[in-house]
Amino acid sequence: MKSIFKISLLLITFSFVSCEKLIEHPQPGTDNLSLFNEYSQLCIEKFGLEDVKGIDLAELADSIRPHVTPDLSEEELFDLMGLFVDRMQEGHTSLKSIDFDFNKSYYWFTGYPLGLNPAIANANYYGVEANPDVQIIAPPDGFYEIYYGYLPQDKEIGYIHVLSFDLAISDAELETMMSYLKDAKGIIIDVRSNIGGYMELVARLASYFTESEVVMGTNYIKNGPGKDDFAASTMKLEPADSPHIYTGPVVVLQDRVTFSAGSLFCVVMNAMDNTTSIGIRFGGGTGEIMDGFLANGWHWTLSTSNLVDTEGRPTDPGLDPDIPMLLNPEDTDTDAIIERAILELQ
Repeated sequence: MKSIFKISLLLITFSFVSCEKLIEHPQPGTDNLSLFNEYSQLCIEKFGLEDVKGIDLAELADSIRPHVTPDLSEEELFDLMGLFVDRMQEGHTSLKSIDFDFNKSYYWFTGYPLGLNPAIANANYYGVEANPDVQIIAPPDGFYEIYYGYLPQDKEIGYIHVLSFDLAISDAELETMMSYLKDAKGIIIDVRSNIGGYMELVARLASYFTESEVVMGTNYIKNGPGKDDFAASTMKLEPADSPHIYTGPVVVLQDRVTFSAGSLFCVVMNAMDNTTSIGIRFGGGTGEIMDGFLANGWHWTLSTSNLVDTEGRPTDPGLDPDIPMLLNPEDTDTDAIIERAILELQ
């Protein structure tokens, strides 16, 4: 997954602070205890969500350390170190061995109901058969596409279906899309099951739905080893320099799989007065990411910041929509979340 913080400075302002305190450590060894100490110290010093997750990583390290003995196998050591990932419960946080035989990640969507059935959505709302006038932005070297147009159920309601922000989309393509939708009485933006991509595209798309600067929250970035070592950065969105700004009502559809840049899109759109969200609590993963390798080559990733929205709510655990809605798994003809969005805009 690409970093969520590939940011266009013209659209969104992050006061990144390169003032991380210099921390000197001796060159780590590759024995079991050295590897454990190296990784646990990284987690303690870099992880930005201890308070949000309600954990004390130093205390966790002290409780595990007595069990780290020289006779542990590589797998046994990995399992002990993987307890940190289990407790941090953050979708961007992981630990992987060199050959990926060992892989510890947190699956943020486990236990949540299905929020999108693509077959039903395409067959009845977005796809070419249901909607012959559908427009498609399809980058030649990309796997994902953006579908947009007007719904067959109400040809005055526009929609934009974005399954991923991992797309190379030109300004001209966005201009064409927003020009096409300019007369809609309302627009549905469906980012269900969108697991992220480029924050730069998030900012460019969102900038078409406001005429003034939008403050979407504050990012508290870990910048030192102490529990309270954070630098605050206000996150702002500027409107697009375009004649096709849309200020009519917008409904954003989200589900638990919506993650990373997908979740950030929900956060920034939620800060706008003309937006309503419908669906399931989004998946989070809204912080900055750091990664590296331990002395034995194991790869680690950590979330190093805590993004708080304009209401003071941490966004990494996900936020509930304005209108909670579930799909009926027995309904194979309609998408209840899209239908509720249509009613909202009508």
